[in-house]
Amino acid sequence: ANFSHNDNSIIDILKDSGVTKYALGGFDNLAITATAGEKYGAIYGTTFRRVTDDKSPYFGQLILNATTGLPEVGGSNVFLGNQQAYGLLGVTNTFGYKGITLSFLVDARFGGKMFSSTLAAMQASGTAAETVVNGARENFVVDGVVVDGTGFKKNTVAVTPQNYWTAVATTGNMGIIEANIYDASNVRLRNVQLSYQLPKSFLSKARIQKATVGVSCNNVWLISSHMKGLDPESVFATGTNALGFENASPPTSRTILFNLTLNF
Repeated sequence: ANFSHNDNSIIDILKDSGVTKYALGGFDNLAITATAGEKYGAIYGTTFRRVTDDKSPYFGQLILNATTGLPEVGGSNVFLGNQQAYGLLGVTNTFGYKGITLSFLVDARFGGKMFSSTLAAMQASGTAAETVVNGARENFVVDGVVVDGTGFKKNTVAVTPQNYWTAVATTGNMGIIEANIYDASNVRLRNVQLSYQLPKSFLSKARIQKATVGVSCNNVWLISSHMKGLDPESVFATGTNALGFENASPPTSRTILFNLTLNF
């Protein structure tokens, strides 16, 4: 078993010239940055409009449009998390019996955030699972409050699922970023290897001292993830250090290898 933890902080970028933030990547209202005083890979974006008065009984609840009953954007360029994991764990086991060897590697990632533009697009088009409740798309009342004079009252305006997800997933092109920030923690069966060493009696008449046949598979099984079917290892592009978001990324690949090893 191996465990690793990376604890880092950006001390300085170019403070003498007033530069405290460097863009690593992003798109529209989403930005992945290196920011002085923070960990590498900070995620910034838009948030829902919420009640910010901690003395209000509605503190933290969504402030909805009084006419439409739909969520609205509260802030932009707000810190939403960091792309880095708190820790990485790998566990390898190897078993052998009468020439047969089986080994497997289980990987786990703990912590870190990620934005999914793919899930936002699916919500906007009505293909995401959360756009359907109990097999139907019935009107519903968004849980939140509306402005009532100098205070707030609970929202009672019903909305259609289409209007709701259009407001959440398309505002600012990629939607309200906060809505699709996910925990990137995951557990996967990374690799499985199976091999068989042929008995020496089978090779007695050949000039081969040892022969082993085997098969191995990489990226076998995503056991646990918070990203609703998407792989948290998906990235927007390989030419960037910004790992905290993906946008229509292709599925990560699984490879199967067959091998034959001969010793003369």
